[in-house]
Amino acid sequence: MGRKSDAELLDERERNLREREAAFVEREKLRESVESEIKAKQQQLSDLRSQVRIRQKDLDKIERGLKRDKANENQKLKEMEAALEAARAEAESAKAAAKDHEEVDELQSEVQKMKEAHEKYSQELAEARAREEQERENA
Repeated sequence: MGRKSDAELLDERERNLREREAAFVEREKLRESVESEIKAKQQQLSDLRSQVRIRQKDLDKIERGLKRDKANENQKLKEMEAALEAARAEAESAKAAAKDHEEVDELQSEVQKMKEAHEKYSQELAEARAREEQERENA
């Protein structure tokens, strides 16, 4: 009985064919599962890239806003420095004017003293002339 009959050979071939077919179906299912997983991962990657682009745009907007704010702050600082310098110049001018006014007051005071001295001298001179005239008349 070393030899198999045609029926046994046919059964064995059918069994082998069914096993190969089952193995093929199993590999197909596995391939479809892997392809599905790959597609899902590709979609996740695409979604993540989209999120990265959106976040980058947001970051770019924030950066532009910060640069604009910095430029505005620098402009305000320059304006404040200019206003401070103008106030300093005005204070120096007012200080000089006050000094000039003080000098004018001193000069007016000196002029007043000179007028008073002149009036006193004029009065003394008039009195001296009057005495001389009196003395001439008396003599």
